[in-house]
Amino acid sequence: MDISRLDLLEERIRKAAALIQRLREEKGAAEKRLADREAEVAGLRAKKPDAPGKELTLELENLRRERREILARVTRMLAILDEEELPEQKSLLAAVDANE
Repeated sequence: MDISRLDLLEERIRKAAALIQRLREEKGAAEKRLADREAEVAGLRAKKPDAPGKELTLELENLRRERREILARVTRMLAILDEEELPEQKSLLAAVDANE
């Protein structure tokens, strides 16, 4: 093997080692930036006063309450129909309202 070829090989190895070192440094910097951004996002999520999840949960609770009220009203209507108290009332809704 020629000395110039050894020198060329040595130079290529040095360049490869320098490139590997630079890539490792860039990777470390990128990981640090990612961790910083994740912490920032977590902080923003924690500070957000009206999270969509809370709003949706409240809406769901309201809908469930409304459903229970409607089911109770229908149950009362069916009870009135079963008791046949309706003839003296003008409408089923009036009968339900009168029984409340």
